[in-house]
Amino acid sequence: MIRKNTNGTFTVDIRQGRAKRHQKRFKTKDEAQRYERLFLIELDSGKPWQPNQKDKRTLSELIAVWHKLHGVNLRDVDNRVKILNNTAHGLGDPVAKDFTANQFSHYRAERLKKVKPKTINNEYVYLSSVY
Repeated sequence: MIRKNTNGTFTVDIRQGRAKRHQKRFKTKDEAQRYERLFLIELDSGKPWQPNQKDKRTLSELIAVWHKLHGVNLRDVDNRVKILNNTAHGLGDPVAKDFTANQFSHYRAERLKKVKPKTINNEYVYLSSVY
């Protein structure tokens, strides 16, 4: 958070939970904003005191977790998991975190050559429920 002081300077006040607080004063608001952005980027970049934990699970692994936590409560779970796994295979089983709408659009364009739009819309809804 940036605030203006009574003497015309600006103070950057960044709090990390309850324990840590970082404050620094600047002459201009622009300098304060640049410092705040740089500090937050460094905070997220994975320093030794804060390891960067990236989620490397693939789409099929995410489907398995979804099945275990939510899918088991559905009536037609076996068919739904089969459809989801086939969709993941058709997409090339990407890393779930890096999966984009553009990838699904390309998959959809190719899949429309073989099936009706309703089928792909169902696949899309099922995949959305996993996320």
